[in-house]
Amino acid sequence: DRIVLASLQTLTATDPQGASTLVPLLPPGETQTFAAVAVARALGAKDPDAALTWLASLPPGQVQRLALNNILTEWVRRDDTAPAPYVEKLPPGPGLDSAATHYAGLLAARSPARAIAWAQNLAHQSARQAALVSVASAWAQSEPAAATLWAATQKPVTLPLAGLTGPFSYWLLHDAPAAVAWLATAPLPPETKAKLQPK
Repeated sequence: DRIVLASLQTLTATDPQGASTLVPLLPPGETQTFAAVAVARALGAKDPDAALTWLASLPPGQVQRLALNNILTEWVRRDDTAPAPYVEKLPPGPGLDSAATHYAGLLAARSPARAIAWAQNLAHQSARQAALVSVASAWAQSEPAAATLWAATQKPVTLPLAGLTGPFSYWLLHDAPAAVAWLATAPLPPETKAKLQPK
């Protein structure tokens, strides 16, 4: 496996298109996953359209989802709005949920407001909820108080509890006295407050 991985790394660096043809030929497992991620990053950085064409050759499943997320990462570096239509057109299911989560997090790191607006317009509820949780988490990495305050205003049907507990945990890490003081007076149901209480 080491020799295969080393050869694939070299080939991916020099000829990602050529390396992409080898990924489906590898047996399922760690080597195939590593190769798919490496090819996805290299092709995504060079030519997102070619990367998406290659992605369609992979069987649906975890490897394909990981590859897509890596393509999205590179695509966002080039143009953070370009992936939105592609993600929105994915069929409902784990692939859409995974891509929406990943893209929303990438976008939120650049602009939480744009990420929220994009995520709220997703047609499928599970993708919308997953994307909004990702937005809250990504936003909380730079502004935990603001992300928590936003999350606290969302209805549970819009934003699952994880969308509040994540940012609040970041806030506790960065400024526990302020987070605890907010929680004491926050207009949240008692059961939600109980789940947020530091242990």
